[in-house]
Amino acid sequence: MDKTDLRELVFEVLRSESQTHLNSIIYQVGQLAEDYQRHDALKIHEIVWELLVQGVLAPGKNSLNLNLPFVHVTEYGEECLETDAILVRDPDRYLRHLNKTVDAPIDETVLAYVREGQLAFLAGRYLSTVVLLSLAAEQSFALIADALPGNFSGAGRCTLSCFTALKEHLATLSLTDDLRREFSLSLDGLYALIGYSRDEQGRIAVARADRTTAQALLLLFPGQCRAVHRLIERLSAHQAL
Repeated sequence: MDKTDLRELVFEVLRSESQTHLNSIIYQVGQLAEDYQRHDALKIHEIVWELLVQGVLAPGKNSLNLNLPFVHVTEYGEECLETDAILVRDPDRYLRHLNKTVDAPIDETVLAYVREGQLAFLAGRYLSTVVLLSLAAEQSFALIADALPGNFSGAGRCTLSCFTALKEHLATLSLTDDLRREFSLSLDGLYALIGYSRDEQGRIAVARADRTTAQALLLLFPGQCRAVHRLIERLSAHQAL
């Protein structure tokens, strides 16, 4: 079986049984899957180890069984399994979600930074995640700049003046209230994301990052990326008039 499909089944098992044993997880996944094969047990081992490293699982089941192969879902893991936060724990599913949300070809640079950012998150490198997402946000602003008439100042590096000019131009477009709100909120979010690793003059600054922040930024980015593509479409159509 594909590891992505197995990972989703592991999540399903853990939602129903938060204190368990590795062999029990393997058995239950085998019962849930239609095309499970014996060698898939090795992939389940890999998935469980990944979840242990990420803090979703921890060794032990109770006070009498404190070590592996017994495992339990941590408090953080319960939060992830009960919300969309578990999405960022599945690299293939997260990228599929990103592509489905945008529903248009995504710029290769943006996609590369987001992919690396999510992999960094899985490795517990939250500072790297935020910096990489910040670069994806900068590239997104550069793509918007390319769609503006004459391009606004500082296209490759979104300073405060550059951001202000973009918001002023947005106000001149004929948009529905819903679209205007979506674009405004998404641009604000992307500019704030850039602010994690740059100051208002666009100079590199020390990024602020922890697991909660990095996770939230990953979850917000697909919607922001969709807004960028929709805005570029509107800008292109406006120039064609």
